[in-house]
Amino acid sequence: MSRRAVAIAGEFKPQGVANLMWALATLGVDPGAELATAMSRQAVASAGELKPQEMANLMWAMATLGVEPGAELATAMSRRAVASAGEFKPQ
Repeated sequence: MSRRAVAIAGEFKPQGVANLMWALATLGVDPGAELATAMSRQAVASAGELKPQEMANLMWAMATLGVEPGAELATAMSRRAVASAGEFKPQ
């Protein structure tokens, strides 16, 4: 599965990136560096489309998995969070 996900990472929609990483974290499955990098790149590429819940799920998954998000992803998520701050809802 990981190889296929890496191969088609550019086709993942923002929700798909967040859901995949969330599922792996929930199951305690290490995505491996290649998949984590591919999903991070796709998240950066589609950052403008990420909804607040998707951002939260993605960053929770990265933290839970012990995956360093890197400066590019952290910056993209920070900028998107500021831009969409009015859309966040308390849970």
